[in-house]
Parts: sequence; structure tokens; C-alpha cells
Amino acid sequence: MGLAPADAGPPRVADPIGTGGFRRLIGNSVWLFSANAAALGLGFLQMLILARVLGPKPYGLLALVMTYPATVNQMFDSRAWEAATMYLVRYRAEGNVAKAAAVAKLCYLVDAGTALLALAVVLVTAPWAARVFLKDPSLTTLVMAFGVTILAGVPAGTSLVLLRVAGRFRLVALQNLLNASLRFAAVLTALFVEGTLQAVVAAYVVAMLAGAVVSLWMGTVGARAVGLGGLRSIAGSRLGLLRGDGPGIARFLTITNVNGLLKVAQRQGDILLVGYFLGPAAAGFIRLARSFSDLLNVPVAPVYEASYPTFASLWRHRRLPELRRLARRVTQSSAAFGLAGALILVVAGGTLLRLSAGAQYRPATLPLQLFAVATGLAVSTSVWHPLLVAMDRPGRSLVAMAAGVTVQLAVLLAGVPSLGAPAAGVAYLAFYLTWIPIVGLTLWSVHRHVRA
Repeated sequence: MGLAPADAGPPRVADPIGTGGFRRLIGNSVWLFSANAAALGLGFLQMLILARVLGPKPYGLLALVMTYPATVNQMFDSRAWEAATMYLVRYRAEGNVAKAAAVAKLCYLVDAGTALLALAVVLVTAPWAARVFLKDPSLTTLVMAFGVTILAGVPAGTSLVLLRVAGRFRLVALQNLLNASLRFAAVLTALFVEGTLQAVVAAYVVAMLAGAVVSLWMGTVGARAVGLGGLRSIAGSRLGLLRGDGPGIARFLTITNVNGLLKVAQRQGDILLVGYFLGPAAAGFIRLARSFSDLLNVPVAPVYEASYPTFASLWRHRRLPELRRLARRVTQSSAAFGLAGALILVVAGGTLLRLSAGAQYRPATLPLQLFAVATGLAVSTSVWHPLLVAMDRPGRSLVAMAAGVTVQLAVLLAGVPSLGAPAAGVAYLAFYLTWIPIVGLTLWSVHRHVRA
């Protein structure tokens, strides 16, 4: 495999992705930022209300009820949307609409298959999870009920890819906002009308199933926008057309699946382990602290979404100087915001927690400060993973992820029983202090070879 992609020849289908450089990328991101900021604002307000009304232990139970099915789902998730992005960009550049439709169909089917498998595992293991993590076997039914939301996520990934590749970022933004609004309205209605954990979980399930309908609608729009004729045309496409590219697609899906498995350990493992060792209230502290630190992702998450198809197209068309400039500018902008935001949360995190969630969540202060530093580093390097994947280096990202997760889990297992909840923040920081040097050296190596 060479360092530069093979020449695709003159494109026969318009490929708007990758043109316009940094200004176009930021323009696409503005729509996502506006909607994501509103969506995250609703989600953050919803989280604060739930934490304040329910109290630490019930809120921690809710966090564990939601985290366990999500963890199982991500264990099986192939992250097919990454393969969909890579191969849709390639086949559209080659003018091969039939193959583009076939790879979209394949990714929808892969997502459906892994979701069914994950749901089956959740239903079988829910009694064990309720006993081990929630410390309450009577909550088994709630874990099973929330597991249904796994099916709601099936159409989302590939549908969003179709919109991104078509450059329809306004619709991506609209979908994010609609789904957040549905959850906000349903959950708060359940909280204030019924006020029980069961009602809140049921509201989440209903809202996320409604979001699946929105995703299917957006998928139809996206499929037409990229010239694939809608979801019916995708459903009727022939998977046999991908036979020649099958090994490459399978390799890509395998690597991204393992990468996703490691990501779930990195993102969800701390909440489950804290719940196991310290109980639901401590898990609630970690969930709340993470919710605050995740605010730093608001401005850069849209850039992440818009950058991957852009990077893939620039790499595909050998526009390497433009790719280097774009990656450098995005990294510099992300770092400026991420580190400044981390500093604010480190200084004012305790006050923000006390004023918003109440003094009962004071134990979340130190974890929040540690998560803020780690998230600041994550934000600063947020486009490095899509950059590696776009350059067909998913394996190197996988190596870095494996090393980081190994260090993080070691710190968690050694630290949580003795240090308590703050060990989760230390472990999260340890992950990025391991991941960043490995990925950074890989990118530098690729840069040197390409220039040579």
C-alpha cells in the first residue's frame, strides 16, 4: 500500500467535498455548531434537572441503566459509517454510482446486524448487570427496556454519512437538533408528571425510537442528494458489485470495530467500574463531571464531522499540500479553544457544580477538573483520528487506542478502590497522555514520507 492513493482518474460525478479548504470546512461546521450547541444545551439542561430532581443515587442508577446497554452496543458496533464515508467518496470520485449504493446498503445491513446481536446480549445479561453494577436486581427490566434504544440507532450512522458526503450539513444539524428536542420534551414530561426512574427510562426509549424515524427520513434525502436515488434504490442494489473490494472493506470494518470496542472501554468503562467498586452515587458523580467536561467538545465536534469526508477527498485526489494546511489550521484552532476551556473548568468547575446541580454533588469537583484537562487535550487533537483514517491508516490509530486504553484500565483498576472517584479522572488523563504521542509521531512520519 503506497503512501499516496492511486489516481482515480477524472471524476464523472461531482464531488463537492474537499473544495474550498479551511473556509469551506468552517462554513460547513457553523451549521453543525449552531445546532449542536442548541442540542447540547438542551441535553445539558436536561442532565442538570435530572441530577437535581433525582438526587445522587437515583441519578447514578439512571446513568448505569443507560451506560450498560450503550457499552454493549458499542462493543459490537463496527463503526460502519467510517467505511461508508471512505468508500462513498471513492466510488463517487470514480463515477461508480452502483458501487456507491451497494456500499451504503452494506453499511445499513452491518449496523442492523450488530445492533440485533448487541440487543440479544443486553437482554441475556441484564440480570447480571443489574446485580453487579446497579446493586439492585429489581432494576433488570429497566436495563432491558433501555436496550431497545440500540435498535433506534441503526439508521443514524449511514444516513448521516449520506448527508455529509452530499454536503448537506444544514440537514445534519437539523437532525441533531430534532433528536435532542424529542428527548428533552419526553424526558422532562416524564420526570415532572410521573417522577419515577421507570417513567424517565420509558421516555428515553420513546424519544429515541422517534429519532430513528427522523434518521430514516434524512437517509432518504441524503441518498437522493448524492445521486443514489433514495433508500429504495439503495435497498435494491447488488452487494455482489463489491466482491472485488470485499477484503479491503472487511479489513476496514474489522479495524474500526476493534477501535470502537477500545473506545467504549475508554469512554464508558470508568462509569461501570466506579459503579461496581463504589456504588451508584459515585457513578452519578462521574457521569455529572463528564457531562460538564464534554461541553468543551461543542465547538469542535462539528469540525470533526465535517473534516473526515473533506480529508478523505483531499487525500483521494492527491491534494496533499492543501490537506496539510487544512489539518494544521484545524488543529491549531481546536487547541486554542480546548486548552482555554479546560483552564476555565479547572478554575471554576466547583462553583459551577454547586450552583447548577447543588452542594450534594461536591464530590464531583476533583473528577471534573481532571476530566477537563484530559478533554482539553482531546479537543486539541480531535481531528487526528479522522485524518489517519482518511489517509488509510486506521491500524495506527488502533495501536494508539489500544495502548491508551491499556494504561487507562490499569489506572482505573488500581486507583478506584483506593483513591475513589477521582481515579477515573486520572485514568482518563493517562489515556490521552499515551494516545497523543503515538498518533502524533505517526502523522509526522507520514508527513515526512509524503514530502519525500
